[in-house]
Amino acid sequence: METPQGTVRKFMEINAAPQLPDDSVVLAMILEPPPMETLYPVFDRIRRRLLRGATWEIVQTEVHGAAASVIYKVTYNGREEVAAFLLFNQHDRWKMIFGELTPRRYTSDEKDDIIAVGRLSQARLTALRAALSTQPVTTRATTQTTRSAAPTSGPATTVNPR
Repeated sequence: METPQGTVRKFMEINAAPQLPDDSVVLAMILEPPPMETLYPVFDRIRRRLLRGATWEIVQTEVHGAAASVIYKVTYNGREEVAAFLLFNQHDRWKMIFGELTPRRYTSDEKDDIIAVGRLSQARLTALRAALSTQPVTTRATTQTTRSAAPTSGPATTVNPR
């Protein structure tokens, strides 16, 4: 995908479809994919929420060099949560990060970009979560948008800069 937001939208659309996506399609969107037995529980949680009516919207995108963070808000069962995906631009394609990366595969500038965007993302998530916790609980949404997602607990990776 040409943009971080486009990659996240495509990932969510694939996972929102009633038919299970082909592993190769999803793996092509992930940088250094971990084993599928590690990814299946994550994808299953996302898919279940999407198929049960979760709605989502992109709140903020932060790009820092070769790395990006896409922060999104999810509404599911009347609750709102914010979460983020970390992405990396590899060969002019934004790929999602799910897990640990191999440090020797990346330049020091690329590692710095990932760390910087991860820190920015964490700070923004903390602020958004604090703001959401002070808002009154809403009722369950009665409509579903075409863009839906399930939250992650935060940026999904770390890179050891050494």
